[in-house]
Amino acid sequence: MYDSLKIKVKAKGFPRFDSCSVHFYHDHAPDFYTRLGRERICLNSMGELLSRWFRHARRFFQMMIGLAFLCLAVAGGLVSFSEWRTYQANQTLGWSHFGAMLAFTIFLIILSLYSFLRARSVR
Repeated sequence: MYDSLKIKVKAKGFPRFDSCSVHFYHDHAPDFYTRLGRERICLNSMGELLSRWFRHARRFFQMMIGLAFLCLAVAGGLVSFSEWRTYQANQTLGWSHFGAMLAFTIFLIILSLYSFLRARSVR
């Protein structure tokens, strides 16, 4: 494995250390880190595999919640637009219905964005 750390033995005498074939630590460090990276990617244990699946399931769930809030916000936007047209046709009704629908739509958009941000930050 590490040929540079072999000990040379003469026929007669004691084993000697060959200083010319010795490499410093930084020569072996890139090999060590690439092997470490490959071992991290490899899914050896079932627990690691299940934790990855659970993390992806949580991320998918958060994205689906964000999509549901976004669909509700689109529906709220359509209702807000119809309330605005009703208010424009008859201004004696007041803008309370339109204001409530617009506030609810903005709230749903904020919840949708928050769910999408949570989906990105699942660890």
